[in-house]
Amino acid sequence: MELEETSHSGVEESLRKITHTLAMKNEEISNFVCTVKQSLSNLETNTNKVQEDLESEFTGLHAVLDEMKDSMVTRIKQERASRTYDLQVAAAVFYYYYFIVYGLSR
Repeated sequence: MELEETSHSGVEESLRKITHTLAMKNEEISNFVCTVKQSLSNLETNTNKVQEDLESEFTGLHAVLDEMKDSMVTRIKQERASRTYDLQVAAAVFYYYYFIVYGLSR
């Protein structure tokens, strides 16, 4: 009978140790899962912030590029008008001298 009690007591002690170890491991796993969830939440928050910042930056760059485009188009139009005017003046001067030189001599 004493052997049975000792054996039974040893089994209970082993089961208690196993149960304690499982409870500790369960706690460790729960803490790990919480840490992973928090990291994922932080990652999502940071990702959203970065995406918002990039969208804002791209919107600003787009506006600057549109301004530059408008400025360059205006500059090109002004340059073309100026050159067209210069060519018209040069042509008028040419025709004027041509008329004077060749028109009067006939």
